[in-house]
Amino acid sequence: MKPAIGLIGLGLMGRPMGMNLLKAGYSLTVWNRTASRADELVAAGAKLAKSPQELAANSEFLLTMVSDPPALEEVLWGPSGAMQAIKTDSIYVDSSTISPALARKIAAACAERGVRFLDAPVTGGDWGAKKGELLFMIGGDAATLKDAEPVLGVMGKKWFHLGPNGAGQTIKLAMNLILALQVDALPACSTSKPPICSRANTFRVSRCASCTRISGWHSTLPTSLVSLCPPLPPLAKRITSLRAPARKTSTTPPL
Repeated sequence: MKPAIGLIGLGLMGRPMGMNLLKAGYSLTVWNRTASRADELVAAGAKLAKSPQELAANSEFLLTMVSDPPALEEVLWGPSGAMQAIKTDSIYVDSSTISPALARKIAAACAERGVRFLDAPVTGGDWGAKKGELLFMIGGDAATLKDAEPVLGVMGKKWFHLGPNGAGQTIKLAMNLILALQVDALPACSTSKPPICSRANTFRVSRCASCTRISGWHSTLPTSLVSLCPPLPPLAKRITSLRAPARKTSTTPPL
């Protein structure tokens, strides 16, 4: 029998993930700070909970996809938080991007309650969420992952077990850092004076065919349009932003 799923976080990623779960025949209860974001899912058959606590009390499989660590801590441990009612023997999968330290904190809290936890951040963008083609980076117990695979398979096409709790978040932050480096270098290579390559379109095509290809808009956007993009913040500032979740938990992610 399919587990009753509770989904917290209905942003660009959460809503299409929820829609795919409904299409696959799962019973879905949802909650979001802005309740109106649940309208599309409710119209498709989801139930709207009054609080994270109510949602957790009625879910056998809890899934969170929220914006940042403070938001996650609020829905878990704040007033009417999910941790107050999360069911023993349930599975909890967090797909937000947070610090490895916070993932381990959640894992410890779940273990005290007899809940099986996976940190499972994703990559693939909202287009991947809509198509059910996300990639999950998993930290946690292999047996728990095995039991979670039917649900993950509705939302994603691949998942990788990377180690104990916190490992999924470590790899996600490392990937974000690599992406920041690529995005920082691309405009410089495309718009340098004098140009690195006199045949701009050939440069774009060759890059997209190589290992430096970036999935998403930079992969297909003509070089002439890339030159119109506003300057990016200094790389050091973006690296600092990647470490922001760690500062909020007083731990530097082991990148």
